[in-house]
Amino acid sequence: MASGIRLRVGGEDHVSLSRRQAVAVLRDYLAGHRTESTRLERVAEVGGSPLQGYAALRWTVVHEGASQLVEHSIYVGFVREDEVWRVFEVRVLQ
Repeated sequence: MASGIRLRVGGEDHVSLSRRQAVAVLRDYLAGHRTESTRLERVAEVGGSPLQGYAALRWTVVHEGASQLVEHSIYVGFVREDEVWRVFEVRVLQ
């Protein structure tokens, strides 16, 4: 498994990011939104070696400068390394 984190946010792909870089990209993206609700829809292990899993969320927001609600799907991919689950991918899709 690659050591960097992959992100897809705001229609842009970011690959092989460090944890600090990934946090900065997500912080910048989230700053332009007002969260109305976040709902966890599914969490599952999908197998593999190393073991992988994912979480799926529904995120309802109002974009900065707008008034209508917009729903996003968020997928977070995890990998089990050294007895710890690590995030390797985050995708925010509209």
